[in-house]
Amino acid sequence: MINKSLLSKIAFLLVATIVGCRFSRGYFLAVVVLSVLASALRGKNGWALLGYIMLPVVFFLNETIIGADSLAPLIARLGIIALPFGFMIQGAKIRTCMRVPIRWMVLYLCCAAVSSINGWFPLISYFKILNFLLFIMGLKLGVQNMNGNFKELDIIRHGLLVLGAFIILGSLASYPFPAIGYSMEIDNARLWGAYGTDEEIGADLVASGSMILFSGVLRHSQLLSPMATMFAVWILCDMIFIVRRVSWIHAVNLLLAPALLYLTKSRTGLFSLVVGMMLITFYALPRATLPPQLKTRMRGILLSGCVLMGAVAVFAEIRSHAITEWILKWNADAGNGAVSIESIAESRMGLIGNNMSDFYRNPMLGMGFQVLPDHQYLYNQGKISLLSAPIEKGVLPTMILGEGGILGAIVFSLFLIGFYGFLVRRRYVATVTLFTTFMATNMGEASFFSPGGHGGLYWLISIAGGMSIDYLSKALSVNNRMEYLPA
Repeated sequence: MINKSLLSKIAFLLVATIVGCRFSRGYFLAVVVLSVLASALRGKNGWALLGYIMLPVVFFLNETIIGADSLAPLIARLGIIALPFGFMIQGAKIRTCMRVPIRWMVLYLCCAAVSSINGWFPLISYFKILNFLLFIMGLKLGVQNMNGNFKELDIIRHGLLVLGAFIILGSLASYPFPAIGYSMEIDNARLWGAYGTDEEIGADLVASGSMILFSGVLRHSQLLSPMATMFAVWILCDMIFIVRRVSWIHAVNLLLAPALLYLTKSRTGLFSLVVGMMLITFYALPRATLPPQLKTRMRGILLSGCVLMGAVAVFAEIRSHAITEWILKWNADAGNGAVSIESIAESRMGLIGNNMSDFYRNPMLGMGFQVLPDHQYLYNQGKISLLSAPIEKGVLPTMILGEGGILGAIVFSLFLIGFYGFLVRRRYVATVTLFTTFMATNMGEASFFSPGGHGGLYWLISIAGGMSIDYLSKALSVNNRMEYLPA
């Protein structure tokens, strides 16, 4: 079930990539990108797709790990754009049994192009539409190129297990080292005039007793939380559908993921984890091909784990209001809860209000794909470029309405109906579970159309990771063994 040799090889490649980037100002990643592109062109589709999945992880590593002046993020971004061309060239030669249904999404992007004609900044919208279309085609062809090959699918499985362990266990291992684990807060402190080394500033922040947000090995807590959730749900799917027993490497990651989410104080991560666990318990597990006794045991373990976490949460709430602080993001000891609660609500409602304001300006077509009213001013001031125009829109449904209006909402709904209908008909249970968890992360951080951001990674975990599990699970149901996989 777990190929230790393959697991070790992938772990070594990940560590070598990070170390190489650290001591070469990131130039080593260019070698990695070229190697991944060569793998795609030579038909080594599992390694190519795994490299494509790894690039966003490297992109979001914090500066303490990757280096303050590293070019790795820029090279990773260029690699994310370039690699789909390799998948396209190889995909033209393959007739595949693995399909990713994106026709309705292509239609939605066509509608978005129409909506953007009179939007806030049409040129930026068109660049972002092309970027997302290129990404979604790369994902589609990268998955299809594996063509149900067990060896290629198993590479993806082991790769995601390594990446998930790196994010969850690596982040928790950085907790005793504030210069790494609290890099986001250290950067914020420097903006407010803090002086000293990273270690000194980090120690002062921890000693202050104020609520500071943990970002682990990544550059932001709002990246770490949904990423840890997506990997945790994938790891649980892998344990249920492929390993089919309680594996220690899976169990350790699953047990520690909630603690990591608590340190980030991310409500989006908490919500999406709850959604993921409910899907596993009430949707995925009943449909898993397992002996009745094993299925009952797995259900008992899941429910026991939920009860245990609930008991710990109640104890922590009674002892220190920890859960209230997590949900409302205020420090119970600081005595300023009302102000912070009000500001948090205003911030989220403000994003929803901005989206709905765009909708009311043009109810039928909206105000353009992935743009804001401020983009024109920021572009004229030289603060953003056509290729780099960050946004934050908060909640996916209101974002769809604001950007595409009624037409966009209808076509996006058709995409979801067609997409889920295809997955359900093919009995892609793990893919449904993971993609729905991804959708849940978009209820607080709308990253659905961010291929260069963390949304691209969640697409890859959901589709490439989910379909890998589903295909191997179907094969297991017939053979009931893993002998056909590489030794």
